[in-house]
Amino acid sequence: MRRRPGFPVPQPPPAGIWYANTQVRDQLTITQEGQITDRYTKAVETLGDDAMDVRLGGVYALQRIMEDSPRDHPTVANVLATYVRTHTSKPPKKGGEVPADVPAALTVLVQRDATRDKSFSLDLRNTHLSGIELRLATVTPTPTQRPPTF
Repeated sequence: MRRRPGFPVPQPPPAGIWYANTQVRDQLTITQEGQITDRYTKAVETLGDDAMDVRLGGVYALQRIMEDSPRDHPTVANVLATYVRTHTSKPPKKGGEVPADVPAALTVLVQRDATRDKSFSLDLRNTHLSGIELRLATVTPTPTQRPPTF
């Protein structure tokens, strides 16, 4: 191959650049995982708040984590299923309704990507979901219809 004057012969990048790129990539991965952990911790904390809008925010924050982190998908699904079981272990008081955060959590569970479930299995035994209709894609409160029994 004939070399043209004035143009240097291309050289492979020094090993140091490759090593630096690997370090940057590893650091980015660690940072992203730390952010997901922080988001998860904050979202779970909000589920115990007294304010409905804060709890709903926690449910939807967990949904986003499920979408962003396939590795954490089964853990988040289990947290949401446990939340539903815990908050529906007794029927609502006469004339009362299931709080809005419960149908929201059920919607997230129903709409999740089940291919990411790994060992997770949705368990809604011993729940009282009166006034909630479960459908394949959505969960809708329906005060006039009898709820499914689990």
